[in-house]
Amino acid sequence: MKNIDINIKLDDQMIIEKDELIKCLKTNKMVNAFIMENNLNNDIITMFPYRFKLWLTNLKKCEKCTGLHSCKQQTNGQYDNLVCDGFLRLEKKYCNYYLTKSSQNAHMKNYWINDLPPKYFLNDIKNVDLSNVKSTYKKAYGFILDYFDSEDSKGLFLFGNTGVGKTYLATCACNYYAKENKKVAFINLPTWISKMKLCMNDKIEFEKQIEMFKKAYFVVIDDIGAESVTPWVRDELLFPILNYRMDNNKKTFFTCNESFESLKDHYSFSAALGEEKLKAHRIMERIQTLAIEVELKGDNLRNM
Repeated sequence: MKNIDINIKLDDQMIIEKDELIKCLKTNKMVNAFIMENNLNNDIITMFPYRFKLWLTNLKKCEKCTGLHSCKQQTNGQYDNLVCDGFLRLEKKYCNYYLTKSSQNAHMKNYWINDLPPKYFLNDIKNVDLSNVKSTYKKAYGFILDYFDSEDSKGLFLFGNTGVGKTYLATCACNYYAKENKKVAFINLPTWISKMKLCMNDKIEFEKQIEMFKKAYFVVIDDIGAESVTPWVRDELLFPILNYRMDNNKKTFFTCNESFESLKDHYSFSAALGEEKLKAHRIMERIQTLAIEVELKGDNLRNM
């Protein structure tokens, strides 16, 4: 074994403490198991007691750990693992909780645009609880299941009051396609528009966002109608994207607090130009071609 010999002069007290440490390490089950597993001589303990101590001290932080939320390590989900490959050293290793989470979130790499809160990353249509929801929610759930088995590109326009489960169902659909290794985008429209305003001076990023929005296999446009209407937002941002997705039969879901009819009113007015019914008609025609209107009724599930 190749090790750097560093001679450090110890005082009497330090020698006593080192001898005590070596004695304890020689009776430690984990240390002895490591020595046997790596076919080492017990002298390795005498040579490197503090390296063993550091290893055990670090591992102690993982005792009784119940998940990443309670991780005590310096880097969440990583601990110092002792290895011997010609040199006794500590290397960073991911714990099982981290590896499980990484496996569960593997589909997130297929999100071209991701405005999803982390709590929605694991949403799965198979885990939807239908025991305490209205019939309209069950209807929308059935529509989505049928949609997965269909070649039809026409998506859903889920509308209803706040908290009835529109976004939840839409994220289940988005995760489904991501797990199928399709490129998807979950776009909270007010958030995305704010982001686009900030990157107007970055032509490359601006055009990249537009292209991903247009060309993703499956897109959820969340909270449409909650954005402030301006000619730029409606006619230069949204219209070309929706027109492209319509012309190319791209799968698209929407969530909205308004129906088609009231959303049309929303797009009919802008502070700059007042009433513009023709512009509203043009963008609504694209939305209605892309998706079937499905209303969700019920109590606010966030308060339950």
